[in-house]
Amino acid sequence: MKSKLPPRCPKSTGAKMAPFGAGRRRDYTPVSWKQYFQKYEDVEVEGGTFRIYLSPEPDDPRRPRIVTLHGGGYSALSWALFTQEITNMIHCQVVSLDIRGHGETTAKDPNDLSADTLVNDVKEVIYKLFGAELPPLLLMGHSMGGAIAVRVANVPELENYVEGLVVIDVVEGTAMEALASMQSFLRSRPTHFRSIEHAIEWCVRSGQVRNVESARVSMPSQIVNCETGLLATNEVENYKPETPEAPSRREITSRVDVIEEEGEEPTFKPPPSVGDVKEAEMKGVTSALRVELFRKEQDIDEGEAGNRSFQKGIGYLIERRVDHPNSHSLDKTQQ
Repeated sequence: MKSKLPPRCPKSTGAKMAPFGAGRRRDYTPVSWKQYFQKYEDVEVEGGTFRIYLSPEPDDPRRPRIVTLHGGGYSALSWALFTQEITNMIHCQVVSLDIRGHGETTAKDPNDLSADTLVNDVKEVIYKLFGAELPPLLLMGHSMGGAIAVRVANVPELENYVEGLVVIDVVEGTAMEALASMQSFLRSRPTHFRSIEHAIEWCVRSGQVRNVESARVSMPSQIVNCETGLLATNEVENYKPETPEAPSRREITSRVDVIEEEGEEPTFKPPPSVGDVKEAEMKGVTSALRVELFRKEQDIDEGEAGNRSFQKGIGYLIERRVDHPNSHSLDKTQQ
């Protein structure tokens, strides 16, 4: 019987990529989350309002609910293709959550990124969604989400309901060991994109996401329209694909930034300097909305000693906020 696992990605040949935006052959137009999830809900709890995407409920209430927690810089929609596949294979419901600082979730205190807070967010959302009589739960987390899932599984109120735990690509060792190379990597990422398609193309060609379909549904939830301040997911339904004759002039920028796997080198050249961007703005070329790529170490509340490494690692993975869309500034001092 053939394996249902996807084929391994071919190793890089070391060849240089073609100029960015040239020779486009694939379809990079965004697709709606509605092709993968039945609905979304904005769940209001003590910590803020959390966006969750849900697949249809199973007929049997004893069937498991798979709670998916994305990695730093990604979003609930990063699980879209997984949701489609797993619900075709078994009777279950997928509950995919935008962790605070990501996607459409808005936290009351965006600076509070402690381990206890992130775990409590997930616990509160689960209870608000299902009530006191919880269904069987399977927690699945990628990278940062995996670290959160491990802690959620050990919450006393939930441990009797958690029937499975899946952790994917968590950091080996401690997060502190990976901090040395983070700043140089983050500075190598583009500061803005001329369109949603441009962002999706970068996402695929840079290796951030290797599956084009996954990038088409998930990348819009990671970028913001500079003019409206809204996530690009709000534009997908009425999006008009750009063409070489009429390129899009939309100002799109990264919502949050992703930490690449240790040992990997960024494949895209560094973004333009502040001076270059300001000069471009003066000439009427696309301007960029500043996005905080990481939090300064001194800005992170360490809390109890047992949480220090976790908090600092998470703090560097999650951006605190997006500046006002009318600021058009790249050189503001981090607050």
